[in-house]
Amino acid sequence: MSRKKKDSTIVVIDRVYLKKNAASPFYQYYFRLNNCAVRASTQTDNVQKASDIALAAYYRCRENRVVQKQKRTSFTQIAESYLQQIQHEKKYKFHFEQAHRYFIPFFSKFKDIRDITASNIDEYLLHRKMKSKKTPKPQTINKENVVLRQILNHAYRKALIVKMPDIPTQDERHSFHRRRHFTLAEYRHLIRTARKRITEVTSLNRMRRELLKDYIIVLANTGLRVDESKTIIYRNIDFDRATIKLENAGKVRSSRTLYMRVPAILALKRIRQRRLDYIEQKQLNPIQPHDLVFTTPTMKPISLAKKSFRELLNACKFVYKNVDERHTLTSLRHTYATFALQYKKIPMRALASQLATSLRMIEKHYAHDAIADYKDDLL
Repeated sequence: MSRKKKDSTIVVIDRVYLKKNAASPFYQYYFRLNNCAVRASTQTDNVQKASDIALAAYYRCRENRVVQKQKRTSFTQIAESYLQQIQHEKKYKFHFEQAHRYFIPFFSKFKDIRDITASNIDEYLLHRKMKSKKTPKPQTINKENVVLRQILNHAYRKALIVKMPDIPTQDERHSFHRRRHFTLAEYRHLIRTARKRITEVTSLNRMRRELLKDYIIVLANTGLRVDESKTIIYRNIDFDRATIKLENAGKVRSSRTLYMRVPAILALKRIRQRRLDYIEQKQLNPIQPHDLVFTTPTMKPISLAKKSFRELLNACKFVYKNVDERHTLTSLRHTYATFALQYKKIPMRALASQLATSLRMIEKHYAHDAIADYKDDLL
């Protein structure tokens, strides 16, 4: 049984201790092993549970000590081992890019991953911030550091390090920026301008501009993510039920059924009709269930949508304070969420299901409504 010293330190066994501090209600364990100090929270205020956790950590580290003396593993080796382990997961592409762009070039000098300390992490963070002409936002650094934490955690699980070095989280409060949505007046101006630009060109460019206009209408009236929209095929659309069935779509691999407002249904019917007219004119094979929806009549996918959308924004002559303020195609998803709350009074839980996101994400990112929008409902 543990015994308590006068200084409030609890001796679990010789060289293994528990202690509380004013900053946390939980016990921390502490021991030294192989000239390395190990200290961590037990995440419990129960002394018996804390003792068990401390002993488990101590014996795990002691068992690994012999292995560690014999084996040296470089950061590059453990990073490649981690990437190999996740190569079939959807996060692989992002983690691979970040590891090879930032972490491996900087930490490759460490031939033994145990040599990496919290001080080295601080050096890396300073290096990362100075690497680009434009200082990266805290949100960007935090997103990248998820990869570094998982690489080091991979080393910890393999017993190659006794304790993970601390990777501080960057403060995002003063740099948080929500993507801009379209106000009702801006959205109407966007669609009017898109219609006008169709009449200014002929042939192929006309096809592209017709597709862009209807594509915008669909995004703004369904809440689809841009990457989800590019995977939609004709069998996914049920015009009678006004639904789109997503099948493992986009980078989030979403599978769900969402509902379309009338403008989206009409836009999709126009896209289909232009395709049918072209098929009849050229005497081609009929539309197949697996054919992509968002294409020109010639079956050319909407691959240059971002560029075409920027050209449309320029034609609208919207004024932006800076690049961060500029509308993007994703702004249409934000617009859908805001209009759903502001004008349609859709319950938040229903909207979260439609968008395949959480209530917290809607409140933090997507909803741009204000209390003044509900004045009539509150009075």
